[in-house]
Amino acid sequence: MTLIGYEFRKTLYKKIILVFLLLFTIVNSYKIYEGGNKKPADIGYKNYNGGFEEAFQKIYPKIQGEMSQEKIDFIIAEKNRLGTLVANKEYDTQNINPDTYTGYIFGDYNFFSDVVYKQYNYTFTYPNTIVEVYNKASENIEFFKKYNNAFEVDKNTKIKTLLFNREIKEFKNVQNYPLIFEYQFSSLLIMLMIILVCSPIFSEEYATGVSRLIKVSNRQSSIYFSKQIVAAVFTFVITLWFFLSDFITFKIIYKLDGVTNPIYSIIKYQYCPINTSILGALMISFLFKLLFFMIFTQAVLLISSYAKSNVVSVGLSTLLLMLVIFINDIVPARVNPVGLIVSDNYFEIFDYVNVFDRAVMSLSFTVIISVLLLALLFVCNTARRRKI
Repeated sequence: MTLIGYEFRKTLYKKIILVFLLLFTIVNSYKIYEGGNKKPADIGYKNYNGGFEEAFQKIYPKIQGEMSQEKIDFIIAEKNRLGTLVANKEYDTQNINPDTYTGYIFGDYNFFSDVVYKQYNYTFTYPNTIVEVYNKASENIEFFKKYNNAFEVDKNTKIKTLLFNREIKEFKNVQNYPLIFEYQFSSLLIMLMIILVCSPIFSEEYATGVSRLIKVSNRQSSIYFSKQIVAAVFTFVITLWFFLSDFITFKIIYKLDGVTNPIYSIIKYQYCPINTSILGALMISFLFKLLFFMIFTQAVLLISSYAKSNVVSVGLSTLLLMLVIFINDIVPARVNPVGLIVSDNYFEIFDYVNVFDRAVMSLSFTVIISVLLLALLFVCNTARRRKI
């Protein structure tokens, strides 16, 4: 434990790390804030006359919570009333009306049609919508059985199991959650922090001549694993730090609610292949990111173990970061561990891989490949240290 504590102090107790952490956190929060001002989520916030998100917050207390016929009647009545006023051109486009949600009758009509009614109707009718897909899967099973297509039979059987008895009991402000699952900028900052902290871990031994002392100390193995523990703990902490930073900032800006709602209460994820809550999906997203960043950390450590100076190690690790960005654009998602950074891809559609006529979720396939890659890099790092 003393050796691990020493490695923690030597590696992490540096002012420059705290400075970069605070700087990156501020930049990350500003990036989210700036995006919130420029790009509303694609859920009908067309920003007519500048007030859809503000209007939603005004009406939200009236419609949130348990679904009821009273609430749906109120929404339909308002939509129809506003539609009649618009059809008869009984509205003013010049002066703000204080008795409206958006400031204008026409804006209210678009707001109720494109946002409120769309979201509430989706929530209210979701069981009926999903039953149609469930029944279609049943038909597909019978169809593919005739042609002995075991893969399609297994895939549609899994889809039926996933969709069985799905329902959404409460209406909550959840439609902006995809912005969190799509967000990538903080991942870049995490990788930069990993390079800053982990790239000198082994290369510094060569630069200072300590590697020769370690070699004759008979503690080479314990020192190596202490450094591995430090790197792993740092990767976990920095990933958690930015994950929480992202969540808190998005929640404040978009006033997100309903974290216990099912993930499929989000319109974009109505066919999500995982039955979990939004909170569960956030935890899955965190674990996906952590898995990838552990892979990245091991790759940086491997570079550090070959580099003879910190400058070389940082330089090569930066090239690795550029390679990661390049790989993300050209390698198919199913075999691309980098894709774990953006979990939005895995929550949106049913996607299965044919493995010996069995339907395996592409997400499981990607995770297996990522775990194997992590194990391979760790083995390579361990083998490298034994040769030194």
